[in-house]
Amino acid sequence: MNNCKVLLLWAVVVWFYGPVWGQEDSLKQELLSVNNDTLKAKILDDLAWVYIYDNPLKARVYADSSYRLLINSQDELGASSALNTIANTFLVEGKMDSALTLYNQALILAKPNGSPKQIGTLYNNIGIVHFNKGQIDTAIALYRKGLEYRERSKDTSQIIASCINLGGALHEGGNSEQGVKVLLLAVDLSKRVSDFTNLAISYANLNTVYIDLDEWEQALEYGRFAQQYFEANDNKYRLSPLYGNFGAIFNNLGEPDSAVFYLSKALKINDFDPYTRAYTLHNLGDTQISEGNDSAALRYYLQAMDLEQELGMSRELINSKVSVGNILGKMGQYQQAQPYLRDAISATDTLNGMWEDRSKALKFLLLTESYLQENKEISKLINAYSEATDSLYNWLKFEAITEIETRYQTEQKELQNQALQRENELQASINRNQRMGLGGLGLGLIALAGLSTFLYLQGQRIQAQKSEIELLHREQRHRMMNNLVFANSLMSLQVNRLKEQPEAQQAVKEADARLRAMSVLQSRLHHDGEGQKTVAIREYLEEITTALQRSFGSPEQPLRIYLHAPDAERVDGEAAMRIGLIVNELATNSCKHAFAEQPNPEINVALQPETSGRYRLIYTDNGSGLPADFQVDTKQSMGLFLLHNLVKQLNGRIAFSGEKGTRVECELNLKAA
Repeated sequence: MNNCKVLLLWAVVVWFYGPVWGQEDSLKQELLSVNNDTLKAKILDDLAWVYIYDNPLKARVYADSSYRLLINSQDELGASSALNTIANTFLVEGKMDSALTLYNQALILAKPNGSPKQIGTLYNNIGIVHFNKGQIDTAIALYRKGLEYRERSKDTSQIIASCINLGGALHEGGNSEQGVKVLLLAVDLSKRVSDFTNLAISYANLNTVYIDLDEWEQALEYGRFAQQYFEANDNKYRLSPLYGNFGAIFNNLGEPDSAVFYLSKALKINDFDPYTRAYTLHNLGDTQISEGNDSAALRYYLQAMDLEQELGMSRELINSKVSVGNILGKMGQYQQAQPYLRDAISATDTLNGMWEDRSKALKFLLLTESYLQENKEISKLINAYSEATDSLYNWLKFEAITEIETRYQTEQKELQNQALQRENELQASINRNQRMGLGGLGLGLIALAGLSTFLYLQGQRIQAQKSEIELLHREQRHRMMNNLVFANSLMSLQVNRLKEQPEAQQAVKEADARLRAMSVLQSRLHHDGEGQKTVAIREYLEEITTALQRSFGSPEQPLRIYLHAPDAERVDGEAAMRIGLIVNELATNSCKHAFAEQPNPEINVALQPETSGRYRLIYTDNGSGLPADFQVDTKQSMGLFLLHNLVKQLNGRIAFSGEKGTRVECELNLKAA
């Protein structure tokens, strides 16, 4: 379920004058004592804000009375403000079409003579409606328009409010990186002016963004900041969706008791927002599924489905129907499951991006049909087809990664050829100029001034060509680094999404580690300065081993790698990359095959310089040792094949040994390489 839409509906209070909770008695007394219609209208609008969340209908009566007084007084700006308040009551109730109509009428009244703050608020509120209707691109454009007007007003709190809504919409529209930047800008602005309300709201929205990115610890950290402020102010309107988010976080962290605790708290205090209630009920269903409580999960899903049907939450309703159909099927109620699944399949025909729910619904429907017909062979075929489809999907991902690696190699060769061609042209030009200069000297002193001028101009051209070559080299390095970073980012994302396919996840991890070894080398060459061709081998290997520990270790089974290498030793970049890849392949092989029964895996890597560019690389682990059928001279896997080739490229030899642990010795001749 996507919690973002629910939280952002309450992300920013949509106000002109601001809420005045706790002042209802004094406002009513004041209303009885004034005779001026304009002042009465202002008090009625303030009273509407007193009840806007607890009793939207009562708030609407006050706001409508304010509007009638102002329209009779021909106060169009005041009438626009009252219409905005009325629209807010519909927004609170989830009646988006009614809210949109009134916001647009208010904007028409405000545009001729309204202040930038008033017009900016209306654009922002119209954006909120479009956001909650799922029209994200339109919402982003409206939020930007509102922010433009609010910046003219120089009202920092209003600017922060627009940044919060815009950041959430950018994330929802697929630009999470930009969305996080805008939300962090809202955090910074809130701190500058000590606006603790908007600061907490900004943290709450960052909590939601990181939930959608599956970064649970980061999401929890931001959520805790918001929780402290909302609880201190007893703000149940924001606490309810925030507690719902905590439930989703703990459910994904494998802590169902904590998840149920927060989701139950969210339901207990939520008597005002049906949208948040629907999401919370569905999340409770998910929690019960993970606990194996199918009957309790079914009850929560059915409650969520009723609310989603009533509120027109089309995508969420499809998800709930698939969940209900799945549970009924698991409980053996196949006929009862079929209507829910058929409805879900039919609904996906009219919505984009629902292929995953449609696929699940089709699978569950076929399974119910096969069970009703007592045809177990069909059930087996359906499950086999599903597994094969998943495998094909993962293979296509692997092919995409391979394509990235190939593209990197091709572009690198093309850039190297271009640079070599430029260098040859430059050298030929220098030779021609030298010959011309020597011939000119024989003309005597008369031609000396002209010759000097000519050589100066030629030198300028040569310097320009040199600068062009240097620029080409820098472009080569930058493009390689960008490609490597892009590939690493893509594979890290795939690793997180392949938790249920360990073999595919392992393959992507290995490819990621190999690319990271190359990426680290480029980073070190760039860090050490332009034109640098050697790297400090110890620092380079430290970065690689640290990345391996993060990638293959876990809190339950941390991986420790100890490195021994000379501090001041510098090695040619190409040779260093091959040494790094050798260490990477050996460590990857140990993590895959040697540490299954080792609770404290350890690896030792030692690089010892010898004479005339020769090095000895000694690698050991405390794993299960080499298998009985292991043969040194055969390439039993892709990793071993690559390992032999890398050693061969360094004019070296490799030897394996070990029974209660593996020991590998490589003699490398970097000078000959």
